[in-house]
Amino acid sequence: MRVILLQNVKNIGQANKVVEVADGFARNFLLRRNLAKIADSAGISALERERQEREIRARVALERSRALVGKIESLNLQVSLPGSSAGGLYAALKESEILARVRKSVPGLPPDAGLVDYVPIKSAGAHELELQMAEKVRASLKLTVSTDAKK
Repeated sequence: MRVILLQNVKNIGQANKVVEVADGFARNFLLRRNLAKIADSAGISALERERQEREIRARVALERSRALVGKIESLNLQVSLPGSSAGGLYAALKESEILARVRKSVPGLPPDAGLVDYVPIKSAGAHELELQMAEKVRASLKLTVSTDAKK
């Protein structure tokens, strides 16, 4: 029996794939647990439409990310945090804090954007970071950290 998998099934296939399985396995296991649906012509055409929509959404997200690269690379974030007079910070600057500041400065940043090979910043000064917004889109980000040395 041909079925369309709704979820990944170990040793059978990935979600949204059409697979051929034994009739009993399909009826007694896959269909009863809502892991699959019967692959009729309507289901297959719906699966194809969903695949095309995913491709379009991915292409649009890639174009949006590429459009933001120039804005991000021209951005120079200034951050002032409590720290010692020697330039050390009392608390490290986390990735989530940097991304929140970038999102304030550059609206439209993808929600899955992240910093590449990020290590929390523990010292004041200029830092160069790499931001990955889509699978193949990266931008350089300049960050200047200063301390509020309290005496």
